[in-house]
Amino acid sequence: MTSEVLFTILIVGAGPSGNTAAAALASDGHQVTVLERNSQLQTRGGNLIVQPSAVKCLNLIGVSESLDKVSVETASEFLWRWKDDVPFTETKAIPDGTIRKPTDRSSLQRIPYEAAINAGAKYLFKKSVAKIIDEQSGQLLVVAEDGSEYVADMVIGADGIKSRVRELMFPGQDMSPTMTPECIFQTEVDIVRVQQDPVAAPLGVCSHHLMFGPGLYCVVWLPSEDADLGGTWNSDGNPEEIREMFKGFGAPLRAYIECVIRGGYPIDKWHIATAPKMRTWLGFGGRCVLLGDAAHTMLPHTAQGVSQGIEDGLALSTALRWLNTRENLSAILEKWEALRKPHAEKMFDVGHKNIVMFTLPDGPEQEARDQKLLATGFTGQPTDWESIQMDENAPRMTPQYTK
Repeated sequence: MTSEVLFTILIVGAGPSGNTAAAALASDGHQVTVLERNSQLQTRGGNLIVQPSAVKCLNLIGVSESLDKVSVETASEFLWRWKDDVPFTETKAIPDGTIRKPTDRSSLQRIPYEAAINAGAKYLFKKSVAKIIDEQSGQLLVVAEDGSEYVADMVIGADGIKSRVRELMFPGQDMSPTMTPECIFQTEVDIVRVQQDPVAAPLGVCSHHLMFGPGLYCVVWLPSEDADLGGTWNSDGNPEEIREMFKGFGAPLRAYIECVIRGGYPIDKWHIATAPKMRTWLGFGGRCVLLGDAAHTMLPHTAQGVSQGIEDGLALSTALRWLNTRENLSAILEKWEALRKPHAEKMFDVGHKNIVMFTLPDGPEQEARDQKLLATGFTGQPTDWESIQMDENAPRMTPQYTK
């Protein structure tokens, strides 16, 4: 579909969110240019899950087949108590029926990038933004650090948690990220090595495991042997640190960690940070917007961060279709913000609640949590995602809420 009113749009940031927005907007006929500060698309990044609503957004920009090729079918999902050697529940997936897509970040960055290029978007790499100037003409002038200048009707800041666009929108305010006391260890290992270890093997191929422990939790995801995952990670984690951290967990996890360490596989340690909540995602007279991590950095405990950014971009392109005159741009963007901001902030808050729930110490609260999980979605029965009705007010961890 082509929008009735077309704009010159500048997107800052070529991550999954920015690329999805670029593909959707260019497909609607807008003139889209993307500025990316790096010299090429970045390959660093771990595994992630594209949630159902975001999968639908990607389908709408025509990349469903490409997404399927880099996604992994999960046959079963297991929940574990930290000390146990067997899970306390299993949920089987319906073969080829799930509409959640486990994949890797670099693939999810590349796929909408290719769609955006095919739709006519232009990409300029090694372009860091220095200034945004509100022109008297009603347009915005973006000046890069190398002195190059770009004029646009609208600027989209999709430049992540360290967003330069966010800084320029709120001069004089501290918009820098805040480090949390949490960190993530990400590992990768040859599946065959895990299968050959009799203790680690029960974790299984095509399976997803969530292990709850006091003060920390662990996610293990083993894709199929033929999965096409394109990400590479820099190894800066300490093997002894991860071994010590999870020494009290069950034998299968400890055996998995030994497979990683003894095989010399990468261990990546990421410190988790958050960006400040903002009163608005709009600036420069309503012609500059933030989306994705630049607007609402998510804690990883909801597996919603990239999905919310993808939804932002598709919703933005849809909102611009409502325009019948250029003068209504700021009003339409306000409506887009009113739609997206409360939902994204709710997901942000859920992340804080989930980390508390996932890391309860052993005791009555932990036992009540496990019983609640058994009652609200992890029932041992397959989840038919296509038939589930979305309900963001449903209890957390239920299929209705997840979708």
